[in-house]
Amino acid sequence: PRKLPLVLGGPSPALELRGAAHVRVQDIVLRGSRDATLALRGCDGVELDGLTAYGGAPALLLLGNRNVRIVHSAFRGVSPPWSSRYAEKYRGVSTYLLETGGGRADNDAIEIAWCEFTDCHDGLEIHGVKRLDFHHNLVDNFNDDGIEPGPKRAERRVLIRQNLISRCLLTFSLHGDRGPGPIVESAPGSGVYIFRNVIDLRPPIRKTPPRTADGAEEAGQISTLCSDHGSPIWPNYFFYQNTVLAGPPPWRAHYAFGFGARGTLGNRRGVFNNIFVTMEGLPGLAVTPAEGYQMDGNLHWSVAEGAKAPANFFEKFRKSKAFEDSRKS
Repeated sequence: PRKLPLVLGGPSPALELRGAAHVRVQDIVLRGSRDATLALRGCDGVELDGLTAYGGAPALLLLGNRNVRIVHSAFRGVSPPWSSRYAEKYRGVSTYLLETGGGRADNDAIEIAWCEFTDCHDGLEIHGVKRLDFHHNLVDNFNDDGIEPGPKRAERRVLIRQNLISRCLLTFSLHGDRGPGPIVESAPGSGVYIFRNVIDLRPPIRKTPPRTADGAEEAGQISTLCSDHGSPIWPNYFFYQNTVLAGPPPWRAHYAFGFGARGTLGNRRGVFNNIFVTMEGLPGLAVTPAEGYQMDGNLHWSVAEGAKAPANFFEKFRKSKAFEDSRKS
């Protein structure tokens, strides 16, 4: 027994900063907690650089902070890379990897860059950040929600740019029951800006454990680019200059893999200059027109069938009532 290395964890965070200002934490490995592994509460001017945190429920918790910079760090969830949705959703801890305090939006001016977020049931809950710059990160292997921006709120400006995002069951997800208080109108320039990312929906999500000792896991579930739970008010989404790689065509033939769906009324949607690639099948053209929606300049390609598509592929849609209604706004 003495030759077996162990990590013993308790109920408290491995590292917690409360009300700290102008503190830099570098090159530390954190693990061993059934609560948050790393927690920042009410801090200002804190930088985390070169950390590795093994979750934890969650691995990283941010509550009431300002001017926080998190760089060159790795956050690993409670799911080993070979685990399945079955084990996490129904037989384990269905935790998020990053939590920011629900709908209070009491964090402000947060930058997260050159980090890795991997291997958990749910990914990043960023409802509680007023201004966020999330760039040059790896987001991978979440068998439920990937990145959850939260509903439309006034003066929230979230930038999700130049990341590699893969293996998320619901890549950009929303819940209808998150966050207290009413949904309010957004200030000019607010919204969720998703641009210049590579989003790979091709690898399947592991659904169940192997049925035999030497067998492969059951065929996985297909990732979805954009969806919700319970019909919440969607934020203002601006999705542009991304490359989206998928296997089959989108669910219910939604245009732009879900960003063409209405979601709810009263929000803005811009989908411009993206590349959408399917390995098989042609792009979906199901669009639910609404005031404030603009979609143009996107390139669509099917690896298996693209060259066979008719030259007038969009003609039927352009003659539809939905298309005519969209031109009015």
